[in-house]
Amino acid sequence: MKEKSNLKETVAVIKYLDCESSREWVSFGVRVEVKKLEKDLIKEIIRWGYPTLKTGMIVNGGAAHLMKLLRGDSLTPFDGSNSFLGVGDGYVAANPIQTGLQGTNFKKAVDVGYPIVWGESGGPASPGEMLFRTTFGSSEANFEWREFGIFNASVGGVMLDRFVQNLGLKNNGVWELSITISVI
Repeated sequence: MKEKSNLKETVAVIKYLDCESSREWVSFGVRVEVKKLEKDLIKEIIRWGYPTLKTGMIVNGGAAHLMKLLRGDSLTPFDGSNSFLGVGDGYVAANPIQTGLQGTNFKKAVDVGYPIVWGESGGPASPGEMLFRTTFGSSEANFEWREFGIFNASVGGVMLDRFVQNLGLKNNGVWELSITISVI
């Protein structure tokens, strides 16, 4: 009997009010847990998880890149120096042959210390998970967020996955985007 393994992904977006300097740490896992924040600092928390997020997928190029990395090929990894989360305003449905975001977009390196895996301080809740997080400042990516994904370069590079979901209009606020990839 063959056992089936799947990759699943969980996405969280936290939108902060404009008092960025007074917020403390936020911890993420499979579900979003806000641990230490001053009252009324968070404007909104949006979260999705498998199976509720049905508009995203690991794309063919990303899956092939992961397999080649597992094989030991010398490729650019999705590590702390080479992981970027991208957001865009494209609304074309996710397709496994896509290699980039489809609309006007902005990529930013993951926050210091990310991505993290289970067993590391602040890491995801379960083995087989990797958490990517990027904080977009008040002057960054100010447009309608309709698509997002994980990349291994700020320009070009490999897109691991692409999601299509309207997260709303970012207009000068601070937003954190977190994506957890799980092997189940």
